[in-house]
Amino acid sequence: MLRRLRGRAVAMKTIAALLTQAEQIARARGTEQPAAEHLVLAALQLPDGTAAGALERLGSSAADFGAALDAQEVEDLERIGVRPDDDRISAELPPPGEPVGIYRSDPSAQELFQAAGDDARREGGALVGAHVLRAAADLEHGPTARALRRLGIDRTELRSAATAEIEARAGG
Repeated sequence: MLRRLRGRAVAMKTIAALLTQAEQIARARGTEQPAAEHLVLAALQLPDGTAAGALERLGSSAADFGAALDAQEVEDLERIGVRPDDDRISAELPPPGEPVGIYRSDPSAQELFQAAGDDARREGGALVGAHVLRAAADLEHGPTARALRRLGIDRTELRSAATAEIEARAGG
């Protein structure tokens, strides 16, 4: 029983770190609510190192993923005729406020978090960063999927790398 309680405490700590970090990343990037890409960035920073390890297996890194997101955002803005370096845009946007009350996130983050949690529960293990990446491998659309494609990361290979990290952690 003590082992199960300890496992739950670790899981709750991981979940709190993941969600808090995703919210901080979103706000630092000028977004009120975290989306799937912010959850992936947060997973890449988790102390368990499994998400970062999965990307490393594929010759990439958290910094590469962040840069790919930035490049994708610039491309998306330019596609609609907006120059991302236009100071007028920044001047007109209010700065993100402080979090108020309950944790709120974009539906893409909610779906990704749910899928990662379901994945961890199916295996009977604690949620780790690689579960988030393995769930992200199923995304076909959106900034996360486009950033992964920009990095040349195949979804099947990402899933395999995340699985290898989860298995290595479970075995170690």
